[in-house]
Amino acid sequence: KNFGIGLVFSMLWASASVATKAALAYAQPFVIADFRFFIAGVLMLAWAHGIRRQPLPSRAEWLPLIVYGFLNVTL
Repeated sequence: KNFGIGLVFSMLWASASVATKAALAYAQPFVIADFRFFIAGVLMLAWAHGIRRQPLPSRAEWLPLIVYGFLNVTL
């Protein structure tokens, strides 16, 4: 079970450089990175909350998550 998740992650991670290179003809690198991370965050939140039924982050956890996500992309 965990092997499959790792395999999917590896394939998606490896494809990111190809997708980014193709998208550079249409957008700036920062815009591409922001879009990729936003989509990934939405998908992970939907998977964790919708499929695995994990609770959403508490109100106090949202600000650190937003700050970390912003700094992770910009720095």
